[in-house]
Amino acid sequence: MRISRVRIENFRRLDHVEIHFTDVATLTGAEGVGTAAVLRVLDWFFNDAKASDLAEDDLPRGAEFSVEVEFDRLTEQDRVELGGHVTVESDRCVVRKVRHADGSETMSGDLPDFAPIRHITGAEEE
Repeated sequence: MRISRVRIENFRRLDHVEIHFTDVATLTGAEGVGTAAVLRVLDWFFNDAKASDLAEDDLPRGAEFSVEVEFDRLTEQDRVELGGHVTVESDRCVVRKVRHADGSETMSGDLPDFAPIRHITGAEEE
């Protein structure tokens, strides 16, 4: 599995940033452009840091921020480890982690495409 895309919203000075990755990626930039912020928020995403681990300057808006990571090239073992975040036949997965304004955190992943199911006779919304 590899990371193919990261989307960051409202973290430090990163309002809406989307980064696409190839097989080899290098994150570089002049001081103050956000490279450290990208690494910091990815550390929060992957290493299960809690909101209390975040510094005040990580949350300049004092509100909600989120990180969405898209993985691709999933193997069978990757799908097992990702569990409910990925369907059995998928070779990609998107996982989103949100830090809410009240300090709570949620993580969610891809859901199956329900559009074909809704068109089955007798299917109804709940």
